Amino acid sequence: MDSDNLRPDSKLNVLIDLLRAFNASLFIFHFSESDEDINEQEIRDHYVENFNLKDISVHLFSEGKAEENITNFLNENAIDILALLYREHNFIEQLTELGLRRKMIFKSEVPVLILK
Repeated sequence: MDSDNLRPDSKLNVLIDLLRAFNASLFIFHFSESDEDINEQEIRDHYVENFNLKDISVHLFSEGKAEENITNFLNENAIDILALLYREHNFIEQLTELGLRRKMIFKSEVPVLILK
């Protein structure tokens, strides 16, 4: 998730429907290279209030590479599907780095769902 994803959004409806249909748990990852202030309880409360979800855990990462943190978490826990939020990259980002979505599609051993 990105910092601007703390708002009701239609792109999350597919994920919410899957969670409800399978009575699944939601693990939320947030990776930040800056010192932005992210409140885990605020994130959890947002999903409980806006989507009526109960089994939610929030994991914040500020060190290391995002794909390595996610891969390690996937290896250590029983995760059935990895859902990533689509984010537009600017021109320079497109030229200089391979996006997290593309990295995880090729690296992940679990199915990847891209939410746009």
